[in-house]
Amino acid sequence: MFRRHLLGALAASAALPGAATASSWPSRPIRLVVTFPPGGGSDIIARLIAPAMQARLGQPVIVDNRPGAGGTLAAAMVAKEAADGHTLLVANNAPIVISPAMFPSVAYDPLGSFRHLAYVGAFPFVLVVRPDVPARTLDELIALARARGGLSYGSGGTGSVGHIVGLMLARDSGAAFEHVPYRGSGPMVTDFLAGVFPMAIDALPQQLQHMRSGAVRAIAVTAPGRVGLIPDVPTMAELGRPGLTGENWVGLSAPAGVPDAVAERIAAVVAEAAALPEVVEKLDAMGLNRAPMPPAAFAAMVTQQVANWQPAIRAAGLTAN
Repeated sequence: MFRRHLLGALAASAALPGAATASSWPSRPIRLVVTFPPGGGSDIIARLIAPAMQARLGQPVIVDNRPGAGGTLAAAMVAKEAADGHTLLVANNAPIVISPAMFPSVAYDPLGSFRHLAYVGAFPFVLVVRPDVPARTLDELIALARARGGLSYGSGGTGSVGHIVGLMLARDSGAAFEHVPYRGSGPMVTDFLAGVFPMAIDALPQQLQHMRSGAVRAIAVTAPGRVGLIPDVPTMAELGRPGLTGENWVGLSAPAGVPDAVAERIAAVVAEAAALPEVVEKLDAMGLNRAPMPPAAFAAMVTQQVANWQPAIRAAGLTAN
């Protein structure tokens, strides 16, 4: 009698929503929700790892771009999805660390609403100007902004790392730098190259080819140290602005409550996909700082960044407006 009751209880629990196991997941297509339009760093990473995930999981892995409001629209949507591992957020600094401190309210908790599972790497940002801008150093650029009464700069969106770096540069230097936000780096780069504004603060992958062609000129990188792909470009810290150091990490996060077995499987599959030689080659060519990180370490890193950045953003009075 006890055995029959026990087997019945186990069968019932297995049928409950969210009670998926590693062997039963995935049972349908998986969505990787990207917080910005096609062409940005998060989108590129999603499209690199999706085919490898699909090959390993036997289900379609679809990249779904949902830009808007500094990534908060996509994050809020994923937070409300079933915690069964079939809808994942391609998480990054903007919707998890920065935007929740800049917008009056967001419809999710960056820590409590998600389980941060799989770290892929981090992109350095670069401050670039058009060739016709008469400034080759950061000090010269600041002096030019003062002389002209301000300079406008483009970024991949409100709440992006580029946006925050520009705000902090204006605050720390006393010069006026006016933010021109876009719904993603792709459309911003198009207008930047067309001469709509004189400078941009953007993730390295989107600017690298234009730097190499001479279409733009790099002033500084926001990475903690010099970047191997552009070793002659100084860091913000080297130029006396250590507070402008910051990278855009990218990883996969699931709605809170995803079963442990599914979470572990997701982390393992993403790690396998990101370690494929053909994927590594492309990520390295983009300047991604790859550092293997287990899920617990990734979650701890996100928690630490929220604790470090959000109070600083609020204390500086930085808002999305």
